[in-house]
Amino acid sequence: MNLIPKYLAVLVVLIAASYFYLEPIVTHEDKYKVVIVNKSEYKISSVEITGPGENIHEMGIIKKTRIQDYIFEPEQDGSLEYFITQNGQEIRGTINNSLKKNEAGDIYVVLGERYKVKVYDEYDI
Repeated sequence: MNLIPKYLAVLVVLIAASYFYLEPIVTHEDKYKVVIVNKSEYKISSVEITGPGENIHEMGIIKKTRIQDYIFEPEQDGSLEYFITQNGQEIRGTINNSLKKNEAGDIYVVLGERYKVKVYDEYDI
């Protein structure tokens, strides 16, 4: 009795099942992702992201030259905003003025020197 074909068949089934289960989780194709990029010389103490129909999402400390992301599905149309605290300074702004329900995609909020924030649709990290 040869067990190799059985093991190969089980391996193929597991790989296929893993791909179909993990691929949407890894790529987040149907979700909206906000990536906070800290390009400044100070750590970010906290970040709050507020969206339409969403509870406030709080992120912890983001060290300099680091990133952190928040992935969600917009439940309503409206404005997506941020509130960043860094080195005693409070910075507020808008990420997307017209976020649509069930919209998907990536957006990058980059905090640079002198507390300047820029929002990009694409950013090479």
